[in-house]
Amino acid sequence: MTFERFVRPSNVFLCFFGVVLFAIAVTARQRATPVYDPATVVTVSGTVETVEQHQCSLGWEGYPARASWLGTHVMLRTDYGVLDAHLGPSLFLKQHDLIPLKGDELEVTGSKFAGDLPVILIAKELKKGRRLLELRDRTGQPLWQD
Repeated sequence: MTFERFVRPSNVFLCFFGVVLFAIAVTARQRATPVYDPATVVTVSGTVETVEQHQCSLGWEGYPARASWLGTHVMLRTDYGVLDAHLGPSLFLKQHDLIPLKGDELEVTGSKFAGDLPVILIAKELKKGRRLLELRDRTGQPLWQD
């Protein structure tokens, strides 16, 4: 095969297309779903700015992209900025009578993921006033049943 034969427009396009697909795959992997990492655990205190409830399975590997339960997430204003704290299933919080509301002061311990802004915190414990709720064990495994 001669060089001129190899450098046909269709071959150049296929090579370019392959490079683009590779770049997309690398970018997707870099923006992968955050997982709970015991090495990144922090404790933060702050004020709840918003409370959101939607389907989510952030926090552990091997879980489907969408969970079958409704999750509670709070945007928490701290001394370090605003964090997106992923707490866990709304039903689990309700069963333990610990539902965060806008304006609440919370202390959240969890695994910090700073891949995007705002920083994501996958909660292990939630403290509201004198109430403490364990959401995950020390390895990050959820304490609720799916």
